[in-house]
Amino acid sequence: MAAETSQGRGIPLHTKILLGLLLGAAAGVASNILWHGAPQLEWAVNNIAQPVGQIFLRMLFMVVIPLVFSTLALGVAGLGDVRKLGRVGGKTFGIFVLTTGFAATVGLILANVIKPGTHLDPTVRAGLIAQYSSQAAETVAAGQSTGFGINTFVQMVPRNIVAALANNEMLALIVFTIIFGIALTRIPQDKADPVLKLLEGVAQAVIEIIGFAMKLAPYGVYGLIFSVTARFCFDVLRSLAL
Repeated sequence: MAAETSQGRGIPLHTKILLGLLLGAAAGVASNILWHGAPQLEWAVNNIAQPVGQIFLRMLFMVVIPLVFSTLALGVAGLGDVRKLGRVGGKTFGIFVLTTGFAATVGLILANVIKPGTHLDPTVRAGLIAQYSSQAAETVAAGQSTGFGINTFVQMVPRNIVAALANNEMLALIVFTIIFGIALTRIPQDKADPVLKLLEGVAQAVIEIIGFAMKLAPYGVYGLIFSVTARFCFDVLRSLAL
């Protein structure tokens, strides 16, 4: 309640994030115009703006696995009757397939119609490639190595859940969590209750961590957009606007 009250008195979080985005873009463009190529600007980007943005992103990424595990296991265990899980799971899977297919279709159509990368200055494009090519290559390699087939379903069941977590294999985590939640419904209540209370505590703690991260969000967004615009100025903004 105290958190809600304090938020109600100040500027809403979404407004702060939008302000951080706008101010970061404006400051980055101004810095690029005034001090383009200056070592001091590069130092500020590498040692202040970019680290703040990366810390914000990493705080969000680090809670994904405990959040999915605790909340999904609690949800499955809370259903009680495993037959309910089949009905709910079928509807959820159907909605997931429809929304994912729709999102992918819209993304592909817009990417092929607008072609945002073609509007970049060749020098800026080369700079972006040099800056982010390693991350893009890792993403493409991961996508190519996980072709769809019968092995996809086999790999959804992890041999080693710790290794699956270390490799961010979310499907394996979800399958393990569902099986774990079903198992909790089949053991005596006095054995399951302490585990459920532990999971509830983990879920609450993770939600608090997300609250910490969201307080950092305006500064993280500022740092991320400032880092890009300070290096590449208006060209990136035009491409993003499209």
